[in-house]
Amino acid sequence: MFRVSSVPSRQSSSLIGAASSRRRRGLLGSVLVICGLVLLLSTGSGVAAAAPMVPLPIASAVDLTGSFSSIWASAADDIWITSTYSGNLFHFDGYGWTEVNTGFNGSLSALWGSGAGDLYAVGTDYGTHQAAVLHFDGAVVYKTLFDSGLIFTGVWGSGPDDIYVVGSQCGRCAPSAADIQAAVDLTKQFGGKVDIVVNNAGWTHRNKPLMDVTEEEYERLYDINVRSIFHMTRAVVPLMREAGGGCIINIGSTAGIRPRPGLTWYNSTKGAVNLLSRSMAVELAPDRIRVNCVAPVMGATGLLEAFMGMPDTPENREKFIATIPLGRLSTPTDIAKACLYLASDDAEFITGVILEVDGGRTV
Repeated sequence: MFRVSSVPSRQSSSLIGAASSRRRRGLLGSVLVICGLVLLLSTGSGVAAAAPMVPLPIASAVDLTGSFSSIWASAADDIWITSTYSGNLFHFDGYGWTEVNTGFNGSLSALWGSGAGDLYAVGTDYGTHQAAVLHFDGAVVYKTLFDSGLIFTGVWGSGPDDIYVVGSQCGRCAPSAADIQAAVDLTKQFGGKVDIVVNNAGWTHRNKPLMDVTEEEYERLYDINVRSIFHMTRAVVPLMREAGGGCIINIGSTAGIRPRPGLTWYNSTKGAVNLLSRSMAVELAPDRIRVNCVAPVMGATGLLEAFMGMPDTPENREKFIATIPLGRLSTPTDIAKACLYLASDDAEFITGVILEVDGGRTV
């Protein structure tokens, strides 16, 4: 954590934010430090939302579809948690759990409190893809949105008037050729070569008619889902050729095989990934570089609501699960196991494959 006055002139692309909350006016100002430059990104009134307390029908556990992302407590009878299930807060008062409706349509990644009834949470708005800071004063939730190129991952402070937000600036969220080359060079310093690469970067616009997708969203899709593979390939293939071979695994999607409506431009990027993986496999085979693709079905991740285009509830999930013969969404473990196999010596004669990890969705 760095203060603005002490950031060195050559700072990495990580983002350190310092936010000062003035509760009496409901304002949240934020100064962000990016590459040694101080930029005032957002100052303005928070958006107040009513916060009704809804008792949950449980006493000692919260049963939600999704996973918890953070926890904070001021005492044993004042415990707060956030979940990937919704943008709401959950409170344990020593007797039972209560859900606080924040009115925030997004996911929360971190939580911190300066005292009982004074909470701060950071996350991402599903509708606008903007980074957000929420402030709950015990009665009202104040929301401040920031640039869509920011991703907040942590929040901490020393008091209600001294709050720090930590995260990263991704611009269009696709690293440049120079960024990727620097990462590959650093990897080479530790082992001398690069044996396996998994291109896992991915993003989607919210499920909506194809005519409603903006040019900015379209460019962001291709920057993250396709251009990133282009840059990584140019960086690692020379090293793999020098080493006499290697393994590249691209994460495609069943969306590029059996597309769902409302995701047309996203589907096109995954169709590109699926096809370029096969083309790469043919061209790089003489260099003993195997290239395969893993195509997952919809999974329980932070992008699930964007894919569905509706709130992530058990009822809405069931609509999509009903289209998967094995009766569930994919999990990160499913994808990891597929990658582990394709990267192993057991798959030494497998290249150009699109491995569908989809519970039968594309059958």
